[in-house]
Amino acid sequence: MTIEPHFDRDTEWLQLAPPVGLVVSALALKEVGLVASRQSPVDTANVVPHTSEVDEGPVLADPWKFFNEILGWRATDVAGAPGGPPLPTDGSLTAHLADIGTTIEPTWAMRAPRGADTNGQPQLLIRLEATGVDPDAKRALDGWEATPQQRFERLLRETRIHAGLLVTDTEIRLVYAPQGETSGWQAFPIRPLASVPGRPILGGLKLLLDRTRFFGEPGQRLTALLKRSREAQATVSTELSAQVLGALHELNRGLLTADHRAHTGLITDLARDRPHHLYEGLLTVLMRLVFVLYAEDRDLIPSATSREARWLYDQGYSVRGLFARLTADEALNPDTMDERVGGWGQLLALFRLIHKGHGSGFVRGRGGKLFDPDAFPFLEGRRAKADPPVVMAVSDGCLLRILRGLMVLRGERLSYRALDVEAIGSVYETVMGFTVETINGATVAIKANKVPVFVDLDAMAAMNPEVRIKYLKEEVAKFAPSDRQKREIKAATSASELVTAFGNSIDERGSPERRPVPAGTPLLQPTDERRRTGSHYTPRSLTLPIVRMRWSRRSSGWDRMRHPRRSSTSKCATRRWAPARSWSRRAASLEPAFNRRGRAGRTRSRRCCRRTRTRSCTLSGSSLNAASTASTRIRWRRI
Repeated sequence: MTIEPHFDRDTEWLQLAPPVGLVVSALALKEVGLVASRQSPVDTANVVPHTSEVDEGPVLADPWKFFNEILGWRATDVAGAPGGPPLPTDGSLTAHLADIGTTIEPTWAMRAPRGADTNGQPQLLIRLEATGVDPDAKRALDGWEATPQQRFERLLRETRIHAGLLVTDTEIRLVYAPQGETSGWQAFPIRPLASVPGRPILGGLKLLLDRTRFFGEPGQRLTALLKRSREAQATVSTELSAQVLGALHELNRGLLTADHRAHTGLITDLARDRPHHLYEGLLTVLMRLVFVLYAEDRDLIPSATSREARWLYDQGYSVRGLFARLTADEALNPDTMDERVGGWGQLLALFRLIHKGHGSGFVRGRGGKLFDPDAFPFLEGRRAKADPPVVMAVSDGCLLRILRGLMVLRGERLSYRALDVEAIGSVYETVMGFTVETINGATVAIKANKVPVFVDLDAMAAMNPEVRIKYLKEEVAKFAPSDRQKREIKAATSASELVTAFGNSIDERGSPERRPVPAGTPLLQPTDERRRTGSHYTPRSLTLPIVRMRWSRRSSGWDRMRHPRRSSTSKCATRRWAPARSWSRRAASLEPAFNRRGRAGRTRSRRCCRRTRTRSCTLSGSSLNAASTASTRIRWRRI
């Protein structure tokens, strides 16, 4: 499982202005054929008059003039802009937060294209912050203590417009805050736009915010790109999950190799006596790495925020820093990476630091089982908790392959900040349902139900050729060999001929370079239940329509629940729903509850509601079973 990173000039601007969270993905841009145009010296010279030469204060002397002359915006399209129509005064574009005494409103609003189904709502809100306002500083504005960035996201969600621009002294932020999902933003620094190194950023800014992105082809408009990028995350989750599973197999091989080098028999003994404990330890290492990568990409670690603390962490502990160093080492010494060691000790030190913390507050201890060194002492070369730790000689080449599987996707660095909770859940689901088995014969991994399943080649070679296919169907669920493969499998007389017969059906995550695994090697094998039934993580794109359909039938009059219509002929009557407003708005308002608590809040009538035993008032936003079986039948006692 080797993934070589490469430089893509078409997405260079995404690397120079990296998004925080998921905004616009390179995959979505490529699918619709959009590429940032190469900026010439003339383009750079056109930006220079709009930027201030003074280091302090706003870089843009006149923001509207910049948007008009550089991005082609027209005053007739932007409400509130100089020479444009006024902003609506009905409060539809304002967020009134009465409980905290704060009102949030935009400076401009980009109208929707003619004929677009937006109910008259703008397609983009723009807010210009005052001079000196830090978009990420709390209490930078009066009233609510939230940062200007958080305020703007609240405005987008309250108005249900979702996309907006936040313009500060030094940058233009494209913010995307869809209802019921995590927000994301991408900052374009303004001053580099007037320089030669900033030309790729200028090209990316024009690609996303030029007037054609608002009034061009429907499939290539900004709102469509933002939505398409979120939908493409399902593909990212699937591919990342496959790579993480490959990293799990790679970690197993790396620990076994280190164990053989040390001649301790620690891992082989665990595979024989406590196989599931060994699997749980391997899984825990990957979950630790996912946790750390997510925290690092969101600047949650180290706990201290000083420049010295950041430098110390990046140089001595960071997983991202380790990956960068190992990548540089491979470029210089590609043939000796599997002989070099040192990275595993750094990871163990990081895990202990996160668990116990440091007395200086550099990193606060998190406790818990995930990073507890005593939960799986074999990771530190210990048989018992009381034994002194010994750093196993896990090769740097092994660690580099593991980190590539976790951090590189399609040759590009993966941002965990852009991953939604479904993506993390999908990764965890993929590596569940395995155990460690030791097979007596030589084995090879076969692709089956998206996971590698090892088959005993020696046992197959000794079988009657006519029963081999039946054996494969029993051992490897959902493996469908072609007619040619069936003939070659039946005709094979040795393990090596069986390997040739399997051909492309061999899963290289379990059998690198399609080489058989020697007999007696502990392997990660899916459990019988997983091989029989499979395992699937249901994405929001599937569950949300089901939830909407169920609630539209039963709960469209949810806000009138306190005053039901009751039948005068029976003591107990069934509630007859009276829709109060369109279901689409009601469903959207419920999405934050699903995302925040994992279930919808239960609503009841305190005076007359009596639930039956068969009724379920709880719907899970990520569970197909709960969404499809939830019942909202309610019986009402006559008063």
